[in-house]
Amino acid sequence: PKYLDESTDLGVLALLEGNAAGARQMFLEKEQPVLVLMADHDLGRTAEALESMDGLAASEGDKNPYAMAQGYAWMGQKAKAFEWLDRAFEDRSYGMQTVSHDPMLRSLRGDPRLALLLKKLGLPERQS
Repeated sequence: PKYLDESTDLGVLALLEGNAAGARQMFLEKEQPVLVLMADHDLGRTAEALESMDGLAASEGDKNPYAMAQGYAWMGQKAKAFEWLDRAFEDRSYGMQTVSHDPMLRSLRGDPRLALLLKKLGLPERQS
């Protein structure tokens, strides 16, 4: 848990298991703003989380477009998620290789735009 990647992974696991409060605390400690906002969304702070996400996108989104896509997808904002995935594709952002199986993007599964993106990436569609 002392290392960024491992503690972030533990926080993501907590979020996926429905422990948004525990995940939020881990994300705060590691200064992971998009993930904090995802946890806030799950804690019922939906409007505030989305407003903060929009602010973060405007000020720092280009630093990690893939993370922005994850955040918007998690919050159910599919159009914005795909906008950021397109940016991530153009930037060749880290994480794009996981698009087909990233649990943070699960709300995008079944959307024809995801199938098109996977085709552009040369990745197979996930069979679930």
